[in-house]
Amino acid sequence: MFTHAVTRALRKNKTLRYGVPMLLLVVGGSFGLREFSQIRYDAVKIKIDPELEKKLKMNNVSLESEYEVSGLSGGPLVLQWKPVAKSHVWRG
Repeated sequence: MFTHAVTRALRKNKTLRYGVPMLLLVVGGSFGLREFSQIRYDAVKIKIDPELEKKLKMNNVSLESEYEVSGLSGGPLVLQWKPVAKSHVWRG
């Protein structure tokens, strides 16, 4: 009977019902954000393999070069393309 009265009082108390979870969210979010930002700074300190670094520097692929290789820079398909207006059900 005592526990029933206590649980009922806790359910009616708005501070315990809304305030405590909000406080836990703010404080827990702060700790979580600190941990994730620390991972970011730790990743910068990691040194990569010198051979892999040389391979990455030798690979000079740019967006423009890939665009030219793909053939979309004025090839026959692009020149033959025509926009088609599609009729919609709600327009009639």
